[in-house]
Amino acid sequence: KLIQLPTDGAPALIGKNNGFIALFKQSVDHEILTYHCLIHQEQLCAQKLNMKHLMTDIVEVVNFIRSRGLNHRQCKAYLEEVGSEYEDVVYFSKVRWLSRAATLKRFKLLLPEIKQFMETKKQNVNFIENEEWLNDLAFLVDITEMLAHLNLHLQGKAQDCSVNYEKYAKLCEDLLQEFTDRFSDFKKIEIELKLFSDPFSFQCDKAPPNFQLELIELQSRESLKTYHREHTLPLFYKELHLCNELNQLVKLSRKLLCMWGSTYCCEQVFSSM
Repeated sequence: KLIQLPTDGAPALIGKNNGFIALFKQSVDHEILTYHCLIHQEQLCAQKLNMKHLMTDIVEVVNFIRSRGLNHRQCKAYLEEVGSEYEDVVYFSKVRWLSRAATLKRFKLLLPEIKQFMETKKQNVNFIENEEWLNDLAFLVDITEMLAHLNLHLQGKAQDCSVNYEKYAKLCEDLLQEFTDRFSDFKKIEIELKLFSDPFSFQCDKAPPNFQLELIELQSRESLKTYHREHTLPLFYKELHLCNELNQLVKLSRKLLCMWGSTYCCEQVFSSM
């Protein structure tokens, strides 16, 4: 006796009037539980982690290497020459979503080698040196790896729906709230931090009045925008220090660059005494 019917969400199955489920329910005299396949649901949820800017950069690099025979052979030879633990990069396929986790993880593990190889091919991969881009990559690698593990766990026979998802969802919510509460001190300088970290994307009209004119001036300078993209923040603000008309931004950089993220340095000094 059929009591439940999972689907992949296809219209032919779930159509309200002429879908298979609707027609099937009309032919039986008992209640049937219908629901969207857990694996499909997990994949759809995972696709919310789009981060298109990151995937575009990585897919372009991987395709440059893998889709051209000569490049592919040279890359594999280079990885073998430098004694890399891995002999190749991994293709990404939108159809096979799990390939994203493998592609990202391998790309991260081969980051130095990929950078050097692409530079020998005169390809611009400056984004690999961008700290925010690297943070996004690390985050996405960890998340997609866990989602891939969950996906594989849901596959196969003898699987059930007895996992207490509400329990773990509540734990995640509690953890997020704890981080929000613990780091509330930084809310006081949130605008300054955003302005400091990326002044070129900050909306001038939302900046404090004493920064607005300087932001307009800064964002109009393509040379500084390029320098900001290709160098670390300390180096960028060191360069900005030479611009007399950007005094407020320079003062802000001095203030934030002098901040200590933790008491580690002090504790280290005391422990060595």
